[in-house]
Amino acid sequence: METKPPTQPPRSPAKASRKTFLFIVAILVVLFILLLLTVVTGIGKSAMSNALINKARTQIKLFEIKLEEYQADHGEFPLGDGSPTSSGSLYDAFYQNGIRSGSKVYMPELDSKYSDSFRGQIRGGLILDPFKHGRPYFYLRAYDASGTMVKGAENPNFDLWSVGPDGVGRGDRGATAAELADDITNW
Repeated sequence: METKPPTQPPRSPAKASRKTFLFIVAILVVLFILLLLTVVTGIGKSAMSNALINKARTQIKLFEIKLEEYQADHGEFPLGDGSPTSSGSLYDAFYQNGIRSGSKVYMPELDSKYSDSFRGQIRGGLILDPFKHGRPYFYLRAYDASGTMVKGAENPNFDLWSVGPDGVGRGDRGATAAELADDITNW
């Protein structure tokens, strides 16, 4: 006589539905965790962007104060043409000239060895804004060396600006109003 291998009893419908239920719960938990990560990452990016915007605003205010101090000492503001290299005029006037001549250094915080205020923002004698696009601050003295008002100046003494988080701003050909909206300015 042949013996048949023992057969397993059929699964009960309750066990099958319990496994299906647990599988669905596991998927929902994973989806919920992914949703939380997405929300937290978005909030983190937004907070970082706001922090950089506030840092740029603070730095522009600091430049304004130091420009007024410089003008009080020298009778005029340093030259600045509003070009991509114009922050070099600020770097020279506020830091480099004082170091070279042993005279007043208006912004010792521009030396990243001694201050975190501008760490990583000085490159090739230019002062970069805090955003990761590597664009400099812009500085325009409102009048040229002969005392004539400069076309396009917003303020009677000087204009300072950053192109903002998007890296596109005043002076960029074809910049749209939307691209200019995030610029950080002193006007």
